[in-house]
Amino acid sequence: MNLSTQICVTAFQISLLSISELSQPQLVRGTSLNKSISKLQLPLQQECVYLLTQIEVSHFVCYYYVKKTEKENTYILALDGDTGFQPSAIILLVDRLRRYPGVGAACGRIHPTGTGPMVWYQKFEYAVGHWLQKTAEHVLGCVLCSPGCFSLYRAAALMDDNVVKKYTTKATEGHHFVQYDQGEDRWLCTLLLQQGWRVEYNAASDAYTNAPQEFKEFYNQRRRWVPSTLANTIDLLNSGAQTSRRNHSISKLYILYQIIGTAASILGPATVVLMIAGAFNFVFGWNGNAALAFGILPPAIYLLICYKVKSDTQITIAAVMSIFYAFLMIATILSIVGSFQFKRIKYPLKKETKLQQVSR
Repeated sequence: MNLSTQICVTAFQISLLSISELSQPQLVRGTSLNKSISKLQLPLQQECVYLLTQIEVSHFVCYYYVKKTEKENTYILALDGDTGFQPSAIILLVDRLRRYPGVGAACGRIHPTGTGPMVWYQKFEYAVGHWLQKTAEHVLGCVLCSPGCFSLYRAAALMDDNVVKKYTTKATEGHHFVQYDQGEDRWLCTLLLQQGWRVEYNAASDAYTNAPQEFKEFYNQRRRWVPSTLANTIDLLNSGAQTSRRNHSISKLYILYQIIGTAASILGPATVVLMIAGAFNFVFGWNGNAALAFGILPPAIYLLICYKVKSDTQITIAAVMSIFYAFLMIATILSIVGSFQFKRIKYPLKKETKLQQVSR
C-alpha cells in the first residue's frame, strides 16, 4: 500500500470515528487510531496528526452548532395541573417561537372557569387585567409576565446568563422573598427581559384554568400576586436604562408608560378611599371631613389588626369589609341613578314655566 493510499484510508477511518463520536470530539485522540498512525512512517504520521487535528476542530464547531440549534429549538411548556387546552393552542405558541428567534417566552389567553360570584368577578378581571393589558403590552413594547399556568419558554433563553442561575437564588431578605417566591413566573420573565429576550402574547391560543371559587383562596392568591407584581416592575424600572439598551422591544417611551402605570397602582388605594368618602357624602349626606375620616379609619384599623391576628382571621375580616363596601357601592350607584332621574323630571318643568312666562 503506497503513501497516498495509506493517507486516504487513515483519513477515512478518522472521519468515521470523528462523526461517530461527534458528541465527544475531544476523545478522538485517545482511540485505537493511535496504533494505526504509529505504524506509519514519520512523515505520514505527522500528516495524519495534522489531518486529525483539523477534523477535530471542524467537528467541534459542528458539535457547538448542533448544541446551539438544539437549545434554540427546544421548548419547555409550563402548566398548572388544572389547565385545559387544545393541541392547536400549543402549535400557535411553538410557531411564534420558531418564527421569531428573539422571543424567549410566549403565553396564550387564559380563561377562568368555575361557578359562583368570585368566578364571575374574575372573568371580568381577566378580560381587563389579562387580555387587554397583555395586548397593550405586546403592541407597545413587551409582555412583562408570561403566566405559569400556560406558557412556552425557549430553552436557550432559560440557559442564558443570569436567568436560571439567578432564578434559583434563595431569598435572604424580605423584598427578595416578595419578588422571588410570591410570583415565580413574573420573576422569571423579569430576568428574561433584562437579558434582552422578548415575551409575547398570542390571543388565539386559548387555555382554561380553574379560578378560586371561595373568598379565602382568592384573597390568598391576590395577596401573593399584587406585591410580586409591584416588586418585579420596580426592579425592571430600576434597570430601565440598561434593559432598554439590551432589549430592543423595550423603549424609553415604554419605560415611561410602565412608570405611569406603576404610579397609578401605588395611588390606587388612596383613590379607593376618596371614592368611599364620596360615597358616604353622597348617600348619607356627611360633610367632607367626616366622610374622609370614616373612609380612612377602617383600612387603618385593618392594617393594625393584620400585625396581631392569624391569617384566617384576617381573611374573615376582609370578607366582612368587602361585603360592606359592596353594599355601599350599590347604594351609591342607585343614588346616582336616582338623582339623574330626578333631574330629568325636574328640569323640563322649569323650562315649561319659563315659556309660559315669556308668552304672557
